[in-house]
Amino acid sequence: MVGEVWGHGLQKDYYFDNGFDALINFTFQGLHKDGSVYKKDKMDLIYKNYAEVLNSDDEFNLLSYISQHDTGLYNRKKLVEGGTYLMLLPGAVMVFYGDETARPYGDGGSDATQGTRSFMNWDSIDPEVLEHFQKLGQFRNRNIAVGAGEHTMLQEKPYVFMRNYNQDGIENTVLVYEGESGDVTLDVSKAFSDKATVRDAYTGTLYTVKDGKVTLAVHENGLALLEEVVKED
Repeated sequence: MVGEVWGHGLQKDYYFDNGFDALINFTFQGLHKDGSVYKKDKMDLIYKNYAEVLNSDDEFNLLSYISQHDTGLYNRKKLVEGGTYLMLLPGAVMVFYGDETARPYGDGGSDATQGTRSFMNWDSIDPEVLEHFQKLGQFRNRNIAVGAGEHTMLQEKPYVFMRNYNQDGIENTVLVYEGESGDVTLDVSKAFSDKATVRDAYTGTLYTVKDGKVTLAVHENGLALLEEVVKED
């Protein structure tokens, strides 16, 4: 059961002792349309903090978002970036309708905040934003480590991190690269074994790990989402 307590953030309190499995998290977005969480120099700190706090207790979770009807819509010109931050965040996440299609802010009439509830933009969907959310959402859905794994930064610039999940007989590891596009040689030895086949879920390209490394053809968005390909795939 998920509850809403205005202003609640990243802490476990008496709500969780009285029936709630999770609460909506107001602090990831912040009270402004581009909360401080979205500064790149704080990205790893946020990821690490969320993973440590949420993984410390199996009975504790938060539902985070970048847009919602009462606070505001995330900057419509930065939805690719905002989508990346949200969909790779530890814990549970919520995509507010239209963030994945770049739904524009509407006419709120006498109440400006009502503009967050504009009609769905079925006839003006932004295909780039939609595809971005789809790729990240499918990657997250396939890999429990994204939302529930231990977070480890492997490299600061370009930014590379690993998420690893190992509980109840389930093992899952992913590695994420965010930096320049084009050909990039990456040390993946801490995430994947030699000769393992890994897929960049953002481009769909398959790679074989050799001497602990892979050379990626990184998408123009500068993002690579690496997951090991197993027989079930």
